Amino acid sequence: MSGIHLAALPDLLECLKKRGAQGITVIVGGIIPLEDIETLEKLGVKKVFPEGSHTYKIVDFIKKEIPLDP
Repeated sequence: MSGIHLAALPDLLECLKKRGAQGITVIVGGIIPLEDIETLEKLGVKKVFPEGSHTYKIVDFIKKEIPLDP
């Protein structure tokens, strides 16, 4: 996210809110300082996967958070 996550995500979340899309799950990942995770979650990001997160943890989270209809 090129280090602009604290600037870009509030705008994204506000845009979603204005369009009535509050139910959309927003997850982010990559090179995000650990000290920014709490701030992002307070803004409405459902989950932050920092650099080095295992893919299986991301997949498990998505499967639990966004279940597919059989």
